[in-house]
Amino acid sequence: MNEKIMRFIADNNGMINTEEANKNNISLKRLERLEKDGELERVARGLYLHKDFILDPYYLAQYRSSKSVFSHGTALYLHNLSDENPIIITMTVPTDWNTQLLKEKKLYKFYYYKEKLWEIGQEDIKSPYGHKLKIYNKERTLCDCIINIDEMGRDVVINAIKEYMINIESMDINKLYKYAEIFNIKEKVRTYVEVLYDI
Repeated sequence: MNEKIMRFIADNNGMINTEEANKNNISLKRLERLEKDGELERVARGLYLHKDFILDPYYLAQYRSSKSVFSHGTALYLHNLSDENPIIITMTVPTDWNTQLLKEKKLYKFYYYKEKLWEIGQEDIKSPYGHKLKIYNKERTLCDCIINIDEMGRDVVINAIKEYMINIESMDINKLYKYAEIFNIKEKVRTYVEVLYDI
């Protein structure tokens, strides 16, 4: 039985939470026993990691803060718009949302938007470790980065826009301009796009 459970967890990208366990008739006691035997590691409340797998920091962050959406530098990296693997994971939450992760400033940085703006441009992708993540799409991410260009670094943001424009098939300029209008940065975005398009 234990072997079967460990195989299931391995097939589940090496992690299992109690909700997934319940759906698959795996009891919490069984997970606790496997932890005691050194087969699993409890990495958060109700979340376990297979001994042969590396912890997915992105999945862990979102598991611990369910309304967090990956944004800014972290979203650039996950969308392959930047080579910089961020030391600090950046996420955006609704203005009134509270999370324990706020205290862990060496690991996480948070941005805040009112719920209507927080909702715009969310999509699901797979993390580098194979888990489903909630992230802002490329267009929303670029708008967020342009808004915070001084904080993020001009070169990082301009290189991300260039990377975005290189891949014409996945580029959606209309969507980019639509979001830019919502966030009142349409002229700024248009300037960057037109200048870089001519290079």
